Amino acid sequence: MNIKDIFKENKVRFSIICISIIIEILCATGVTYLMTPAFNYIKQNNLQAFLVFVILSASFQFLDTVLRAVIVVLYNQQIQDCFHKIRNNISKHFIDTNEKNIAEIQNDLNSNMEQLNSKYATPLLVLIRRALTIVFSIGILITFHWSLVVLTLILSIIGLYVPKAFENLTSAATFTVTQKNKNLFDTIEKWARGLDELRRYGSFNRYEDAIKKSTLSLKNATIEDCFWGNMATAVTSFISLIGIVLLLVLSMYLYATGKIVFGAVITSGIFANQIMSAITYIAESLNEIKSSRKIRQKINKLQQPLNIQKIRKLSDNIIDQIKISKLQVSFNNGRNIKYPDAWC
Repeated sequence: MNIKDIFKENKVRFSIICISIIIEILCATGVTYLMTPAFNYIKQNNLQAFLVFVILSASFQFLDTVLRAVIVVLYNQQIQDCFHKIRNNISKHFIDTNEKNIAEIQNDLNSNMEQLNSKYATPLLVLIRRALTIVFSIGILITFHWSLVVLTLILSIIGLYVPKAFENLTSAATFTVTQKNKNLFDTIEKWARGLDELRRYGSFNRYEDAIKKSTLSLKNATIEDCFWGNMATAVTSFISLIGIVLLLVLSMYLYATGKIVFGAVITSGIFANQIMSAITYIAESLNEIKSSRKIRQKINKLQQPLNIQKIRKLSDNIIDQIKISKLQVSFNNGRNIKYPDAWC
């Protein structure tokens, strides 16, 4: 699964989602940008002009909130339709291969889909929105002073490098979680088949020990997955904090030297916070997306067509007649069940 598959699922709806995201981020950027003249007017004691820009900013904020809700609904519909198609393809694969491992089927059709949603689909939307936030925010900052943009780009490159350092660790940890989850399903299935024997001999302790062991393995794998994901986020957040401080210091210096207006100092600080927060979210999203690589590879493999020679279905007009002859079943007690010979 990739963004191309999501787009193909419903091209019109996906296009509407993309356009809505662009407008939504423009509105969010406009909310902050309109505060620049607002702060300038409040410094000049022009309350009426200040209120006009505040009302305009609030209007943009309202539109941003509405669009964000619409985007979430449409995007979830797109993803669920895509998942439905994937489940159908995987189900066909299991039918063709005569798969009988219930744990494997449950893991691929349910658990892996949940992992795909939380580790790829959701972070992908966050990635797109935050990337646009950075682009539009940088566009505003360049109208203030070019040095703000240069510092922002340097900090962005540093912040985006963090996921690369944790990529292999998070990917392996996420895949381990899916494998341990499959093992738990497998353990439950196998022991459930022997519940009658366990009741007969009163050996439920063996059953509890087996379930506890599988559950503990899944728990440890999940903790490790969360640890590396949170570690990557923590490092990125620390870089983000340093970036916000540096951008604020630069803004105050530019104001002190008369290169930017008073309102730009405040709004550039807000934009700095938005940009560095966006970098944190992007780094986290990239980390999650890359951690889902092995799961996506497995799902893609399960959807590949198999080289199975299909048996040609014979229609009634091709079959001339059917003969039933010597159809008989014998049992150890000497009894026989015989079906009479017949022509159809």
